Amino acid sequence: MSESQQIENIVVESTRFGRLEVHSDKVIHLLGGLLGFPKSQRFVMLDHDKDSPFKWLQSMDEPFLAVPVTDPKVFFPDYHIRIKRDELATLRVTSAEELVVMVVLSLRTDPADMTANLKGPIIIHAQKLIGRQVVLKESPFSTRHLLFPELRNEQPREEVDSQDF
Repeated sequence: MSESQQIENIVVESTRFGRLEVHSDKVIHLLGGLLGFPKSQRFVMLDHDKDSPFKWLQSMDEPFLAVPVTDPKVFFPDYHIRIKRDELATLRVTSAEELVVMVVLSLRTDPADMTANLKGPIIIHAQKLIGRQVVLKESPFSTRHLLFPELRNEQPREEVDSQDF
């Protein structure tokens, strides 16, 4: 392995996860950073919990920045996006199978209020680990799509003054 190909460790003291030591071959390079955070372009994807659909994108450039993300297909099976060819070319994507699509979540205390930004997905070339956040201009999706709409539709329970045993 040549010197330029050697894998080095990158260390960050994140405010959410503490000290992280990440192999450079695991770092995702988001071109242009996340919306609102253009200086933060190197990220690592961390599992929220084992077998959880939720993950965290932890910035390796700004230790305070960690955003919750998920695969939108888990919650929105009909979610499909159209990406312009020039955006795909910057990621060196040749087929849709090379892409991983994630959406940023807004977490709330009440799960019924959790939302997903379906209008601004993050697309990542799975092998090359380069990606970008794109804005879907002509899209029916919103930046605050409820993750668990069924929780909002629950009817209040009737008060019961006795219980059968």
